[in-house]
Amino acid sequence: MRIGIDARLYGLEHTGIGRYVLELTNNLVDIDHQNDYVLFLRADDFYSFPDHPHVKKVLADIRHYTLAEQLRLPKIIDQAKLDLIHIPHFNVPLGLKTPFVATIHDLLWHDVVGYNVTTLNPLVYSLKYLAYRFVVNHAVKQAQALIVPSKWVKAKLADRFHLDPLRISITYEGVGKSFTHPEHGPAIDSRSFTIKKPFLVYTGSLYPHKNVAVILRALKDINKTMSPKLSLVLISARSVFTDSFRKLAYDLDQEKYVQFTGFLSDAEIVRLYQEAVALVHPSLSEGFGLTGLEAMAAGLPVIASTSGSLPEVYGEAALYFNPHKPRELKERILRLLKDKQFRSALSAAGLKQASKYSWRTMAQETLEVYVSFRKNFPK
Repeated sequence: MRIGIDARLYGLEHTGIGRYVLELTNNLVDIDHQNDYVLFLRADDFYSFPDHPHVKKVLADIRHYTLAEQLRLPKIIDQAKLDLIHIPHFNVPLGLKTPFVATIHDLLWHDVVGYNVTTLNPLVYSLKYLAYRFVVNHAVKQAQALIVPSKWVKAKLADRFHLDPLRISITYEGVGKSFTHPEHGPAIDSRSFTIKKPFLVYTGSLYPHKNVAVILRALKDINKTMSPKLSLVLISARSVFTDSFRKLAYDLDQEKYVQFTGFLSDAEIVRLYQEAVALVHPSLSEGFGLTGLEAMAAGLPVIASTSGSLPEVYGEAALYFNPHKPRELKERILRLLKDKQFRSALSAAGLKQASKYSWRTMAQETLEVYVSFRKNFPK
């Protein structure tokens, strides 16, 4: 088969989806020597992606979620004469004629709606939201097969769009070698910030549905009596909602205990995890929860919300709390601070849980979806 992958989101700068695309493409070209691949890449990745005998690179320097994506990308893909194109996100161009498989990571923006979840002005947000709903509906209805990262997303997708569950394949994501076999990373105070111990870590964006404010409220309660004070370190490459989060920290009188790192390499993240008390994953909706799994692989205990797919992915290896109850989160944090034996046991459970997930397995299962397409739609 001649298989295309829309790899314009390739790379860690595109956060979780970027890592998914990176690991998918890298592992596929390692394990599959029967099929030929065509990767559609932005300019930076086009020149940096290594040459491979089974891979052809096509320059598609088009930003995602744009009008150009809808107008120009279909022609570029269709000209490649593919048997199948994998679009690893919901943003399938409406005019695409090539048969496609799509990955739907979650249905977050179907559930999280309103002007408070965006920094766009109301008119622009409304137009973009309508476009989003239209594009997702097209992707779900027209895909030859759909891929999701968890049972939770599969159930939501099948229910909302009245789909046959057999059209939806689950391919759990994995943990990179940089977390399972970390190299010795740089000192965590080697950048323009200094970490104050003890500290919690949150990794991800600050969109309202990520619910990071609940950590601040628990932190305020803890720091009323704790000495030394507990800090919160936020690893986030995205600046959206940073100002409003800083204001909340100031209003709660916790700004001196909150530190932003900006983008960090995997080695720096692992080094930070090795010094932290726990990673807190307080999200109200999550399709997989990759950051918590990576923390587990690095030996860091995880405190997680009971929402979304997190209990499914983390199993019994996380300490759970109701994401709407800061007091519950406070109790979980204090337990880890006071009970070193429990903390060690949770860390060991996390290592075992993380070992169940593999990017190589994810790529192999994705390849099986491609092969199934060929069996169902032979030329």
